[in-house]
Amino acid sequence: MNLDWNIVSLFLASVTGWALAAYGSLPVAVLRTRGGQVLAGAAGWIVVALLAPSQIFHWYLIFTILGLVAWTKLNRPAGKIWLAFSAALGLTLGVIFPLEITPQLYARENASLLALLYLDGARTGFACVSWSTCGRPSVDDIRPHALAKVLVIFSLAGLGLTVWRWRWGLRADAPPALVANCLLSGVLAVLAVATLLALRRNSLPKARLFSGAAAVLSLADGLMAQLVFR
Repeated sequence: MNLDWNIVSLFLASVTGWALAAYGSLPVAVLRTRGGQVLAGAAGWIVVALLAPSQIFHWYLIFTILGLVAWTKLNRPAGKIWLAFSAALGLTLGVIFPLEITPQLYARENASLLALLYLDGARTGFACVSWSTCGRPSVDDIRPHALAKVLVIFSLAGLGLTVWRWRWGLRADAPPALVANCLLSGVLAVLAVATLLALRRNSLPKARLFSGAAAVLSLADGLMAQLVFR
C-alpha cells in the first residue's frame, strides 16, 4: 500500500468537517467550555492544507479562518453559525475540489467510495467529539447521548456499506482488505453501541474509553479503506 498524501488529506478533510459539524450541534452553554477543542478542530484544516494539492491549499486556510472566527464567538449563537459555515464548506468544496483536480483519486467504485469517505469521516469526527464531551459530568451531560446516537447511526451505516461491498465483490482482487475493513467496521459498531449504553448508565469513564477507542480505530479503518481501495 503506497501512502498517497492527497488521499490522507481528502479523508482528514471529511473528518475535520464532521467534527466541526458535531461541535456546532452543541448548545452555546457547552461550546463556551469547549473552546480548546473547537480551536483544535479549526487547526485541523491547517493539517489538511499542508497535505493537500498546492492548487487548493488556500481553500483550507479559508476554512481555518472561519473556524477561528467561530472560536472567538463561542459565547453566543453566532459561533454556531460560523462553525456551520466552516463544516459545510469543508464537507462540500473541501472534498469536491481534490477529486476534481486530482484524477488519480478517482476509482472504479466512485459512488461507494465517496459514500464510505463521508461515512467513515462522520464516524471518526463524531467519535472524537463524543470522547471530548463525555469527559466531565457538567453541562456536557445534556448532549453526549445525542452525539452517541448519531455515532451509532453512522457506524451501522458504515458497516452496512462495507458488508455490501464485500457481498457483491466490488474488489474481488483484494478480498483480505475487504474482510479486514468489514471486521473493523463491525468492531466500531460495537464500540459505538457500547458508548451509548455506558452513557445511559451514567458511566462516563467507560463511555470515554469506548468512544476514544472508536475514534482511533475509525481513523485507521477509514484511512486504510481509502488508501487500499481508491
